[in-house]
Amino acid sequence: MARASVPFTGIGGPEWGPARRWWGTGTDGRPLELDVVAESVDGRAVLVGEAKWSRAAAEPGAAKDRLVSKANNTTWARGRRIVPVLWLKRGGRPADGHVQTPNDVLTCLQ
Repeated sequence: MARASVPFTGIGGPEWGPARRWWGTGTDGRPLELDVVAESVDGRAVLVGEAKWSRAAAEPGAAKDRLVSKANNTTWARGRRIVPVLWLKRGGRPADGHVQTPNDVLTCLQ
C-alpha cells in the first residue's frame, strides 16, 4: 500500500511516478535493499522509503538518515535530490523528513 500511494501523495513537491522495491549492489559492493523507490516525473529527484509496521514507535530521525545513506550508495541517485519518506504505524515526525501514517495512505488511495 505504501508503494501504491506514492504517485498520489504530493510528498516533497514533485509529481512521482510509480514506486517499486529495489534490490541490488551498492557502490561499496555490498547488498542493498530499499522498500520504496520512485522517480519524479521530471527525473530530477528520487523518493526512497521504508515501511515499518511494528508496535514499537520508530525513531524517524535515524531511519531517515539510513535512507539517505542507502540512496547515496547507489549510482541511480547521483546528481538528484533525494526525498526520504517513512511509512510508519506509529512514531514521530522528523522536522526535516516526511512520514506517512496509515491514515495518510488510506486518504491518498481513496
